[in-house]
Amino acid sequence: MRIFPHYHFKNPFKRGCIAFIDLLGVLCLFPIRSGKRDSKSLQEIKKILLVRIDHLGDVLLILPAIREIQSKFKNAHIDLLTTPEACLLLKNRVSFNLIPFHQNWFNSGSSLFQKVKEAAQLRKTFVDQKYDVAVDFRGDFRTILLLWLSKIKRRLG
Repeated sequence: MRIFPHYHFKNPFKRGCIAFIDLLGVLCLFPIRSGKRDSKSLQEIKKILLVRIDHLGDVLLILPAIREIQSKFKNAHIDLLTTPEACLLLKNRVSFNLIPFHQNWFNSGSSLFQKVKEAAQLRKTFVDQKYDVAVDFRGDFRTILLLWLSKIKRRLG
């Protein structure tokens, strides 16, 4: 019987090491990932932020999920934070707002100052918009941290 069967390493030592690192990551990220739970019902959700800031094909793959969210929250204002290329492609095809995200803080060539500046601008935008819910379809640590710092109470992803 294999211990930790969901890891693809054959060597039990490597599998155990990866499981331990995975556990550390879960424990370290728990305070950030777990949004403050409130009693707001689903009908009271008025502003939703969706985040998918990587490849164009991945953005296209989440369109059915976005349509499902739109059908469940008919009266909610929905924004999608995505790449400028995806904004151009989706501009005339969707009924929600598109927010272009210039990926300076993901590029290794950008300076640390530029990355922090862009993250601070995004945080300010999110705080000003007062989103009720944020859904991060990628689950990247940087976007999880940004959504947490933006004080969005319900965060998924």
